[in-house]
Amino acid sequence: MPILFKSIIPSSLRLKQCDHCFDIPYPSYFPYASSVRKYKKIIQMKKNLIEKISSKINGVVSDIDGVLTNGEIVYSSGGEELKSFNVKDGSSIKRLQEIDIKIALISGRKSKTNRRRAKELNIKHIAESTKNKKVALDKLIENGFPSSNICVIGDDIQDLEMFRHPSVTLKISVNDAHPDVINVADFVTVRNGGEGIMVEVSELLIKSKA
Repeated sequence: MPILFKSIIPSSLRLKQCDHCFDIPYPSYFPYASSVRKYKKIIQMKKNLIEKISSKINGVVSDIDGVLTNGEIVYSSGGEELKSFNVKDGSSIKRLQEIDIKIALISGRKSKTNRRRAKELNIKHIAESTKNKKVALDKLIENGFPSSNICVIGDDIQDLEMFRHPSVTLKISVNDAHPDVINVADFVTVRNGGEGIMVEVSELLIKSKA
């Protein structure tokens, strides 16, 4: 029974879209029923807090490789770098722009593909070849990006730098991110990077502002 208990109660209270699984009815005589109710209450409090924070978000900063793509890079016979972007991310980003949430992209790599995607989505704030993403975010703010209530989305160790930025109030990780990133995230998407994670992000932010 203790093993079953561990499978029902998460070791972390990070918010995931699948937390609704706690709404599944369970018999009151279940040995750990009181503990399940306790964790349901805590998770609901966590959801309420994140919704409150999300309602104040002014800007979203996203990593590119591993977040808006699946992390794979393919080279053509001519040496051109090729990446695959999800159209659902694009439509969700446009939804956020429609409610005046600014979007920025930060990448450790320099890529024509990144810049082309940013142009297609009318994203004016983009930083490439960044060695320190916290410093890169500082420069974006200096160039007009919102200086407070920022949401950041990452997947790898390097993204922890911008997670620690004082202007960041909401930290989001993709489902297949590095464990250290998931551990400090406030919200973990159900989708993996490249699978349209901005759908979940936009739903969270738009609903919180409704």
